[in-house]
Amino acid sequence: EFAPAHELLAKALVLRLALSLAVIGLAAPLPFLLYPDADREQLRFAILIALPAVAFHAIATTIGALFQARLKLDRVAVAEVASQLTLVSLVIALVATERSFYAIVAATVVGAAVNAAVILLLARGLVPLSLRVDVPYWRRLFLDSLPLGLALVINVIYFRIDALLLSVLKESEDVGLYGIAWRFLETATPFAYFFVA
Repeated sequence: EFAPAHELLAKALVLRLALSLAVIGLAAPLPFLLYPDADREQLRFAILIALPAVAFHAIATTIGALFQARLKLDRVAVAEVASQLTLVSLVIALVATERSFYAIVAATVVGAAVNAAVILLLARGLVPLSLRVDVPYWRRLFLDSLPLGLALVINVIYFRIDALLLSVLKESEDVGLYGIAWRFLETATPFAYFFVA
């Protein structure tokens, strides 16, 4: 017999938050190992500023699964549009007022936080939201999802190894230009996922 959706969601949300915090902790020293040169200080700190977005993404994708299961992906789209409008507005305002590069990076974290907040708000009408600790369930969920998780890690490495190599071999300007071009593809991809879902 299956547990109610809100109980599974409460357990999965705690697990995802814990794993995302572990990933943030493990990833924090990596910029200092990958980019030890003095001229890469800005890049190192930008990565550290952006890391909290991982936790917000964990919240959004965990609760987003509920919308997918209930065929209410319009709510995911609303959250995504709200976060992207927030991000674009912030970036335009920050560039217009000549704020620092770090402020623009922080704007991406704010965009991710808005996405998570809107998803949480829209989910409240569907299920009661809470957090639950259930270690045996976490163990089973972790082991069952490990193959998919490894496939996703390989997918991310496959799609991001070029940017990582470019960042080691070239200057920040080259990585930035490449990143802008890549964002066009990255922005268009979710539309295909929505149709598939």
